[in-house]
Amino acid sequence: QKPPSIIQSSLNHLSYEDSNSSDSSTSKQKSFNYDTDKSSSFKNFSNVDDKGNDSASSLDATENWRGQGNDNQLSIIKNIPLKKKRRTKYMQSTPEIDRILNTRVTRSTAESACPFDSVSVIITMAYIDNPIYKQFINESENSFLKFCKNLAINGTSAKSYCDRETLLKTIFIENTGITDIKLINSECNVIFIVTISLLKNEPSAEEYISCSNVNCVNYSKIISCPSIILNLTDGFMSLESSLTKYTYSNEYECTVCNEVTISFRHLKNHLFIETDVYADQSKFTLDTFPVNINVNDTSYILYGAVGYSANHYVAYIRRSNNKWEMHNDLLKKITVIKNIDKLEICPHLLVYIQN
Repeated sequence: QKPPSIIQSSLNHLSYEDSNSSDSSTSKQKSFNYDTDKSSSFKNFSNVDDKGNDSASSLDATENWRGQGNDNQLSIIKNIPLKKKRRTKYMQSTPEIDRILNTRVTRSTAESACPFDSVSVIITMAYIDNPIYKQFINESENSFLKFCKNLAINGTSAKSYCDRETLLKTIFIENTGITDIKLINSECNVIFIVTISLLKNEPSAEEYISCSNVNCVNYSKIISCPSIILNLTDGFMSLESSLTKYTYSNEYECTVCNEVTISFRHLKNHLFIETDVYADQSKFTLDTFPVNINVNDTSYILYGAVGYSANHYVAYIRRSNNKWEMHNDLLKKITVIKNIDKLEICPHLLVYIQN
């Protein structure tokens, strides 16, 4: 007769356990008492299996192959002074400064603020250098110009970054992520900073429209032109003549009543001239842009240019001493440009100030 298989033996054992379930609790109690007495009787005996001891101790051993098992202890170094970050001379979009903390409100941070910073730093430096432009800003009620004025007088501070955040919220959407930090994504074209809201009531020019029909809605209308778009047929050297043509009077048929309409443009205290369409991806040296221009007996002086490269805007400022500076919010310091005939930029915006 063949011996029972392992499976058959297991089944027989389970059947046997089931039939004797009524006596299981009694047998377990007896077994427990017996084991207790037996364990107490073995207390005076020692383990004679030395190999077992060696095996157990080897489990507690530390790998020390080629000194890799050294038990290095960590020590606490105290009294290390924290190096405070130095404030820069112009707006910098670093998270350490951008996050203005307030325990009563949600924290906020601005991202990609280089378009805003590039325009604001040019206006700020012009306020410092140009007395006529300084007086114009002092008399203005524009919030953006007031911000630049405070930046020129007081420099960067926690308040200036709070004020910048307030201005950015007026033109950009504030998003709330999974954390308690609200993000203001201010990535945009630099022209957007000039044309939308911030300088709408202090434009580069104003267009006056007059229709001959007194009952027409175009009978007397003024349109703000925050920026100026020119057709530079002969390059930047034709900037003055192009601006003069920009102010010419035009006569055309009214789009509302078909009567005769006359319009002309008047230049204001600052000129923000769009050049991204003309320049496209081309690069020009700083000495390419005319320093002085005269339009209708009003003189203007070049004060800055905003260059674009690798999704980043940088401000190039011509100071009153005819020295050029590069203000890049990715750098800690202002860079003085020595060779303007060699440095090439892709200009997206030129800024002229009434002189």
